[in-house]
Amino acid sequence: MHLHLTKKGRLVHRLHKRFHKAMVEKIIDGVSKEEMDVMSKGLTNLYQFLEDLK
Repeated sequence: MHLHLTKKGRLVHRLHKRFHKAMVEKIIDGVSKEEMDVMSKGLTNLYQFLEDLK
């Protein structure tokens, strides 16, 4: 079985990718390396916590 997105689905996917890119750029704007390290560690811990709930 081979599945693919419709033309509208591909458009929505591209728009969603752009949204996430802009969101991440805005979140990290003006954030220092040290702050990025702390945020990264916190997100890693959150991810692991959620994985452990499975």
